[in-house]
Order: sequence, then C-alpha cells, then structure tokens
Amino acid sequence: MYGIATVLSQMTSLILLPVYTRALTPEDYGVLELMQLVVDFTALFVSMRLGEAIFRYYTGSDSPEVGNETVASCLGLAMMMGALGLVAIAMCSGWLAESLFGDRALRGLLLLMGTTLLLQPLIELPAALIRAQQRPKVFLAFRLAGLALRVALNVVFVVGMKMGVAGAVYANVLATATQAVVMGGYAVAQVGCRFRWERARAVFGFSWPILVGSLGSYYIGFADRYFLRMFSDLETIGLYALAARFGTAYFAFGYTPFSMAWDAERYRIAKSANPIPAFQQVFRMLSVYLVFLGLVVSVLADDVIRILAAEPFWGAAQLIPIFIANALFMAWGAYVRFGLLLRERTIEFARVTWMAVPITTLAFIVLIPGMHATGAVLAVTVGNLFRLIYVHFKARAVYDMRLEWSRIAPATIVLMLVVVILPLVPVSSAISAAALDAIVLILGALFLWCGPVLSSEDRRRVIGVGKFALSRLPVLSARRV
Repeated sequence: MYGIATVLSQMTSLILLPVYTRALTPEDYGVLELMQLVVDFTALFVSMRLGEAIFRYYTGSDSPEVGNETVASCLGLAMMMGALGLVAIAMCSGWLAESLFGDRALRGLLLLMGTTLLLQPLIELPAALIRAQQRPKVFLAFRLAGLALRVALNVVFVVGMKMGVAGAVYANVLATATQAVVMGGYAVAQVGCRFRWERARAVFGFSWPILVGSLGSYYIGFADRYFLRMFSDLETIGLYALAARFGTAYFAFGYTPFSMAWDAERYRIAKSANPIPAFQQVFRMLSVYLVFLGLVVSVLADDVIRILAAEPFWGAAQLIPIFIANALFMAWGAYVRFGLLLRERTIEFARVTWMAVPITTLAFIVLIPGMHATGAVLAVTVGNLFRLIYVHFKARAVYDMRLEWSRIAPATIVLMLVVVILPLVPVSSAISAAALDAIVLILGALFLWCGPVLSSEDRRRVIGVGKFALSRLPVLSARRV
C-alpha cells in the first residue's frame, strides 16, 4: 500500500502533463518550474527533514508521551521555520521575479506559491506520523484524495478558466491548503498540541546533519535549471523539466516501491547466518528489473511524448534516456550504501555529496554552454555516478556484500549503447519504427533473462514469485475456490 501511495504521488505530475502542455506554453511551463524550485529550496530549511526525527523518536521511544510531544514539537518547529521562509521569499520576491523571469509582475504569484511553506509541513509530518503508526490504509486514502483534488483544481483553473500560470499556482495552493487542514487536524487529534522546547531542541540536533547532506543533494539535482537559465532560455528549461519528470517517474515506479519493503528487510537479512548470497541475488534481480524498465522507457520515450504533450514539447524525448541512466545510478547508490547505514557511518553521505558539488558544477560550466539541455543532464549524471562509486567503495570497506558488478555492468552498457544507436537507424514509416522498437525490447528482454546476469536459481525464483503473485489475484483466487 505504501508503494501504491508513492506511485500515486508521482502520477500527479504525469496526469497533469496533458493539462499543462496543452494549456501552457513551454515558456509558461518554465516559469512554473522555476517558481517551484524557489519554494522547494526554501523548504529544505523549513522541513529540516523532521520526518526522520518522527521515526526516530515517535517509533523508537519507550514513552508514548515523549513520542506525542516530539510530533507536536515537530509541527510547531516546522510552522515557525515555514514562517521565516515565507518572510524570506517576501523580502526577495521582487528581485527573484526580475532575475528569474524578467518580469516583476510575477512577484505576487511567487509570494502566493511561497505560502505552501506554511502548509506543506502539515501534510508531510502527519504523513510520517501515519507511517510510524503503521496505518497504510489511512496513508493511501490521504494520497488518493490529494491526487484527485489536485488534478480537479488544475483542470478547473488551468483548462476551464484558462488562467495560465496563475491558474496553476491557485490550484496548487488551494489543494495544499485543503490537505493541510485535514491532515493537520488528524495529527493534532492523535498527539495533541503539547509543544516542548526541550523536544524541539532534540529534534533540531538530530535533523541538522541530515539537512547538510540534503542541501548538497538539492544542488546536484536542481541547480541545472539555474545554469540553463544563465546559458539558455525558458523554453529550454521547459523541455528539460518535462524530460526530468520521466526520470523521476522511473525512479518512483522502479525503485521506490521496492525500497518500501527492502529498507527494513535488509537489516533482518544481515542478521542471518549467511546473508551475502541473499544480498547478491536481490541485487541481480533488482538490476535486471531496473535496466529493462529503463530500456522500455528509453525506447518508447519519443512515442509517449508525442501522445502526452503538444508538438512544441516533442524535443524533450531525446533527453529522457540520459535522465533514466541518472535515476538508475541513484537507485544503485541507494542499494549499495547499506553497509554505511549498518555500521552507522552516515557522515559519508554528507561528505560524498559535498565532494560531488564542485564536480557537478564544473560539468555544468563545461557542458551547458555548448550542449544546453543535454549538457545539463549529463552533468547531473556525472555527479550521481561519482556518488555511486564513492559510496560503493566506502560501504564495501565496512560491510562487503560482494555485489557482482562484473555480471551487471557489461549488460547494462550494451543496452545503453543500443538506446544511443537506435535513433540513428533509418525507418521508412511509423509502422516500421514501431516494429523496430518491439524487436529491440524483445531482444533486450531475452538478453537480460537468458544472458549472464541472472543465474538459473534466480530464474527459478522469479518464476516462483510470478506464480505466487498470480495466485493472489482476486479473479484467479475465486476460480480456484
């Protein structure tokens, strides 16, 4: 259920793509993207990653009273930080509107978007509380309701009332406010309003090191838009942002649902008598799934863009395979870092992130002026590849899972080369292009299934899991009964 809820959250962007790309121009889309980036960056300081503190002190505490006070103090602390963030945006809104958009008249919309700094903690922190309470049905219900509300309001304001960027801002703020009232009310009903300064100080002390690493991660993930604005135009940012949505969706559909179960299961495996074969097998099967899913998205990117988006956005398709590779490196990085978590060496996360910052910046400066959007996504990919390599070697030094890169990396490189070469193959019609895509996907599936990556035991395990999953489907279960 957590996995479904996570996927639904990511689907909001995909569902709104036909709305935005047909009702907004690429320049409008770029303006909306930059507004959201300003708020997201400020939110890093507002949230302080307090959700992690809720898991630590609400779930880990032996005293329910301490746990409830921690959640209430997190809410109060987040609201205070949100107020400071909103004041900061208000003071800088004129300068930001002029420097980012070249239009000071957008100051009011930027300030309105900034009000979500006060509202978003009343959504995210109650969501963390629900997860800590292990109430996945409630979590899923809130996510479904939020998705429906956000899509409906955007259709009304952007499509029905044709309000453009202003309509998108109004819809997002109104949806956020509604969710904040409902979910904030739920949290208060569960834990009360017992704010305690001593709990707030403990939470702050726990969270600030996580913030340090998060700031670097944010820079690597989002500074590309600012460099693009320096060396390119808003239309390029709009195309880039659209392609980036596919990388985000790939990670959400591919790795996030797996991690919902794996993040706890890996600790139980580590306690077993012989954990290494399990870590190796899971890594092989996960990699095959992620690589094949990446192949599917990359091969079909052009067709999907043409269906979902208007013609001015079709140029985004050429960026999607690089975003997929970047997301794959991030997923592998999340898997290989387990040794650092197990041995409590989390300081390495902040260290490698800030080591990657100058590397990524240099790549931005070198690649973006000549390659524009392609250079930006390549620079981000270089930064995340560096983090993957660094974390892998540091984690292996303290807990070696003996992951079999020699089986996985060559197969991945072969399929990446196929994706690069495929657009260069001449085709005479849409039918022959579709046939070529189908052949590539079938051969890619056979290569991953029958090739050197999976062992015979892996294939038997996959078949067994597939049969079990089919037996759980309601229709088949009813027939069996």
